[in-house]
Amino acid sequence: MTGKNNIPIIVEDKYTVSNWCKETLLSLKKEAHKSKFTLEEISAGDIGGLKDKTVMILGTDGAWIEKTIQKVLSQNAKPMLLCAEPMDFGNNIYSISPDRIDTMICCIRYLLEAGRKQIALFGINEKATSDVIKRKAFISCIKEFSLNSFTEQDIYCNDGAIDKCFESFLPSADKYNAVICANDAAAIYLINRIKECGKTVPGDLFVIGNGNTKLGSMVSPTLTTITLNVIQVAHHAIRLYRYLFNQNPLHSLHVTIPTEILVRESTGGFKDEQLTSKQSDIPKNNNSVSDKFFSDSEIREFFILENMFNDCDNIDYRIISGLMNNKSQESLADELYISINTLQYRIKKMYVKLGIGRWEQFVKLLEKYSIKL
Repeated sequence: MTGKNNIPIIVEDKYTVSNWCKETLLSLKKEAHKSKFTLEEISAGDIGGLKDKTVMILGTDGAWIEKTIQKVLSQNAKPMLLCAEPMDFGNNIYSISPDRIDTMICCIRYLLEAGRKQIALFGINEKATSDVIKRKAFISCIKEFSLNSFTEQDIYCNDGAIDKCFESFLPSADKYNAVICANDAAAIYLINRIKECGKTVPGDLFVIGNGNTKLGSMVSPTLTTITLNVIQVAHHAIRLYRYLFNQNPLHSLHVTIPTEILVRESTGGFKDEQLTSKQSDIPKNNNSVSDKFFSDSEIREFFILENMFNDCDNIDYRIISGLMNNKSQESLADELYISINTLQYRIKKMYVKLGIGRWEQFVKLLEKYSIKL
């Protein structure tokens, strides 16, 4: 049983590999602390003693979310769904998520303003509630903007193998001059593979990611992406929790948080005046199949690299940059005013996080993702 000022939260295990999950949890903890609450992670299998409490739920897999919501409701507690979409999980829940519908509208309007009318949707995970909404919004937008050449075959789904998703896209690649990707991992994978086929980004293809990951700002070309605004999600989640803590509970409430397009090189730096989403109603859909997205080795590698770079400080970046420029460890240690043992310890920590043992493997990873330092 959680304490009076403890906010219970259940987190999907598979989702913890992503930096989006880590950033959301960190933001929630900071916002909770400001309001004199403490975030308490609990297991979905250990939710006794939560009667009349509001329980936060953080995850992406539709089947897992539905099962967890039912467990919370069985304890006469109230679920608050974070970052994922409410879907057909019932009306007796709260939800706070980025506004993915108006985000899609904003993306397509942006591409049309740039003269890019042949648009594909790539890397959609049909088991993730957020991607189901993106797919629905994409189809709706294409119809709204009267892009009559579009068919649902222009949506390329990732069922747990991003390489197969690309293989289905490649035969039709010449048809498109823009691609909206489900997330930054899919976008960076697409850019690297499409370059191997002799195509250029942004020349042949504009590419937009989603999630504003660290790697998106480091690859070449740098990735135009959607900001998820997890800080605002956390702010509104704690604000709502505080209200419910002091007042009678509401029957249900769905809050959407505006997002932005962060323009970079993968769309040629093209600027548009209206790059912030507005609020919108959320359509419903059902999802009950297990999500394989985070089981894909390519996706897991992306997040391992992403998390490693997020843990790096300025000295780590200078070490990597120096070694990439063929500086010796001894000269780098002198330059950074650290001992050779400290430098080697920092390198070893990076190797451990990446699951590698040699510098050559590190270099291969950086080259694979076209990382710029």
